[in-house]
Amino acid sequence: MARVLRPGARYVFVVGNSQTLVDMVPLHDALVRLAAEAGLSLERAFGYRIRRHYMKFPRRGRGGIILIDWVLVFRNTTSVRTPGPLPLHWVTLAPGAVAH
Repeated sequence: MARVLRPGARYVFVVGNSQTLVDMVPLHDALVRLAAEAGLSLERAFGYRIRRHYMKFPRRGRGGIILIDWVLVFRNTTSVRTPGPLPLHWVTLAPGAVAH
């Protein structure tokens, strides 16, 4: 995206972190670091808890449950800076609280 965006243009990205058998993978943090290396600066970031986990395609129990969606707003800049890590949200749900 850094290659095709005009200088000063914004790019909005929504990503959910992945859960593996061992631990949670902080994709939002990795994407911020990769974008910074490409020349995109993080302008704004926020996460929100997903209330309804229903998806219209069958996942057959794969991929885990995404609890937090992150909205990342990047701006195309010429200066490259590596931001600090974003906070991790540890949200636990009761087994019956998630729609399958």
